[in-house]
Amino acid sequence: MQARTVGAVDRVRAAHEGGVVVCFSHADPIKAALAHALGTHLDLFQRIVVSPCSVSVISYAPGQAPAVLTVNSTDEPPAGLRVAADLGELVVVDLDADEMVRGYEIDDGKYVVVSDEELDRLAPEK
Repeated sequence: MQARTVGAVDRVRAAHEGGVVVCFSHADPIKAALAHALGTHLDLFQRIVVSPCSVSVISYAPGQAPAVLTVNSTDEPPAGLRVAADLGELVVVDLDADEMVRGYEIDDGKYVVVSDEELDRLAPEK
């Protein structure tokens, strides 16, 4: 499961190189990706807590090991998070809503992207 999760993250990163990617999943694949980024053995990944609707952030800066910036945050919306490499340091800056891509992978390298209009039509409050 970890190999599939990390492989999917790597494919999405490659398809959106230099961009910000937001992935949604069940807790265990998120914990597996976090454990991989932390260099933690998969046998210990259940020690990581990932709550429903929480945000975890992993930065993948070129030439550097992955950096886990946030785990299990429920304090702020993901639109306020953006990770960038600046002279080898990790910097958090604002992410404009129009920079976000919403969708999911249906097959290797094939994605369904959901537009703002489609999200509005699906909103349960409407």
